[in-house]
Amino acid sequence: MDFYNPYHFIPVTGKVGNDWTPSVPFEQIKRGEKPKGENLGIRHDLWLKTQHSGRILCSVKLETPTVVGNQHDKEKLATGETFVDLYQDIHGDYALPANSLRGMVASVAEALSQSALRVLEKETYSVRKEVGKGLSAIGYIRTEIKCGETHYFLRPLCFPTIPKIYDERAGRFEKKWITFFNSNSLLGEWLPAYVNGYQYNREDKKVEYIRTNSFLNANISCNHFRKPNFYYARLDSRLNSFTINDNVDINNPSLYIKYNRNREGNQTYSMLGQRIIDNNIKTQIEFDGLTPTEQSSYTRGVLFVLGIEGREKEIPITKHHERFIPTPKTKRIKDKEVEIPTSIVDKFLLIAKTQHKADESLPFLPQAYCLIQNRETFLADGDMVYFDINDQGQVTEISYSSIWRKPIDRTIHEAFARIYENLVPWGYTDRKDLTPAECLFGVVEGGDKKVEKAKKANQDLPPSSKNLASRLRFSDAHSAEPEKIKTLKPMHEPEKGYQLKILSSPKPPSPAMYFQNGKHITKAELDLSLHKPNGRKYYLPQQEAPQPGTPAWVSLNTQENLSQKVRCHLLDKGQTFYFHIDFDNLSNAELCLLQKALTPGEAFRHRLGLGKPLGLGSVTVKVCGLFLIDRAKRYGSEDWDTQSRYAWVDPSAWIGQEAVALSNLYPTEAAALGQSLEKPLLDEDLSYIDQATLNILHALGDPPAYHPVRYPFEGDNPNIETEGFKWFVSNDKKRGDQRQGLAVLAEGEKLRPIT
Repeated sequence: MDFYNPYHFIPVTGKVGNDWTPSVPFEQIKRGEKPKGENLGIRHDLWLKTQHSGRILCSVKLETPTVVGNQHDKEKLATGETFVDLYQDIHGDYALPANSLRGMVASVAEALSQSALRVLEKETYSVRKEVGKGLSAIGYIRTEIKCGETHYFLRPLCFPTIPKIYDERAGRFEKKWITFFNSNSLLGEWLPAYVNGYQYNREDKKVEYIRTNSFLNANISCNHFRKPNFYYARLDSRLNSFTINDNVDINNPSLYIKYNRNREGNQTYSMLGQRIIDNNIKTQIEFDGLTPTEQSSYTRGVLFVLGIEGREKEIPITKHHERFIPTPKTKRIKDKEVEIPTSIVDKFLLIAKTQHKADESLPFLPQAYCLIQNRETFLADGDMVYFDINDQGQVTEISYSSIWRKPIDRTIHEAFARIYENLVPWGYTDRKDLTPAECLFGVVEGGDKKVEKAKKANQDLPPSSKNLASRLRFSDAHSAEPEKIKTLKPMHEPEKGYQLKILSSPKPPSPAMYFQNGKHITKAELDLSLHKPNGRKYYLPQQEAPQPGTPAWVSLNTQENLSQKVRCHLLDKGQTFYFHIDFDNLSNAELCLLQKALTPGEAFRHRLGLGKPLGLGSVTVKVCGLFLIDRAKRYGSEDWDTQSRYAWVDPSAWIGQEAVALSNLYPTEAAALGQSLEKPLLDEDLSYIDQATLNILHALGDPPAYHPVRYPFEGDNPNIETEGFKWFVSNDKKRGDQRQGLAVLAEGEKLRPIT
């Protein structure tokens, strides 16, 4: 069934019409100088005579149920779910907060004027490696403090696999590994063994423990060399007759061989390791109870266990085993220690921290490692890791799992800067000029470590930072009858609120969603030096389904993934709130940009608050009145205290029932309506508005009567909330002409669904 993705993108060009986005040098603003053009200056210290100051009154109508949260409480329900309180003002009335309204309008103003993306994290993306290109050699980390800095060393524990053996009789390790381990290293001492214990449950669609005759279970921990935990396994001692320098006979029954077929259909082999005789493993206590003769048939070793706890549905269905790594007393591990380059450690930590920031359950650590040490470092003395080397024997990569992630060169900031240097958020590069939306809404310099540290500590910003205050002040949006505000609460246990579906979206850099460049791009192909970002994300407004029943935003899987679920009450649709924006020293172009950002079109729906991908928070905004103040006349007159506050009023929508509500909330503005006021020079100036972007916004903000909207999942089950990654995996495996992605909307085009 065809459906639309919850978000689409507004193309980013850095141009208004055919010219680069207008900009003003920051130093010019700082010195109070007049920029080029009709704008007389961006000032906070005085009112400029020919610039505009005043107030805009607006209504905001809730077209769908809306949640603008206040406090997020993880403890209230004691179920792991987060409860989100509706925002209330200082009087305890439900309202729409000023900062949310400001963000809503600012995002549209940025798009219309092709201004900088003021909210864009400086992310370094990573993608999971392709199956078959993972790591297989294992070692452990040793740390050492030198001159106050931590240095990381690696001590290898086992050989890697021998991939893609085409000869039916024998395979051979790569030359770099033979040199690295020493050509006399014995196969039996350095080859990992495989412990079987997992199976795929097709009914539950997850990997699970084999409950009968299985050594592996949830209590088995991955070894950590700060607290070594030895096991004993029966291995084939005949493998010690071979070294890493010998050809490996794949017909040897003691070896664990994986059979594959390449794209041409030819049989290939991979030598993964050795087998454990009868899958027989003993704990230390069990081993100590054996006779000396019995003990002689066992080899001491450690387990590298990634486990499946908490990740059963994410584990590849082909996972059947963990690794037993021989560590007999004759094995000289310390002799092979090498230092890990700082750049490799930094790359690993960057990926780990980025994953953890997106999801606190990531990165997946070896089983029970979270109990061993403080995981804020993500890499510590004694950790077991996979690794790879180059031909010179230097470590080039470390990871906790074989199929780890690889970083993509260049940050998302660099990708946008390739389009136009002034698109990157202020302070992250050497930008000198501010774009129109930045001049209106203000900027705080980001990127600098001192600034970030000051923000985190809730301290004042360093005096050297380049910041600009906004010339707009938004109010909260209030109802004219706060006592009649309608909220939605479930009939059963209303205090718990509605449980929303998981807001689980395809995360960047998902090329099918975020990067297209005219054709489908797989993760493996993504290159930020070649592929441009699709643009600014915009969530589609959604109409309610024509059939009555449980709302589409309510979760039907009430007992699953509770730690990812949110419960809340909602403001009912159909209600209207009112807010105002006070502004100072705006040029004609800036005032036009602000008004167009408020109402890009009559049917345009803004998106506000929580749950936008689920269809919540669609609102329409109307400008109800524009009230201008002549500061020079007002403060230059002796009777300033008796004259009207406003020099001119445009009562755009001050009619009918709305007029009564506005008059109750804004009596000063209502009084000005009846006065005869002189109209100022207020020519329409669209020089800050890109017409193509405005037309695209019309297409996105005014959807058809009803259209199914959801994230891509395999199958047509509308209640699926997780496992979205499977659709993308399947999509990448299809032929080029069958792959799908999010089409970038061009001016004059209609939305294209995904099938």
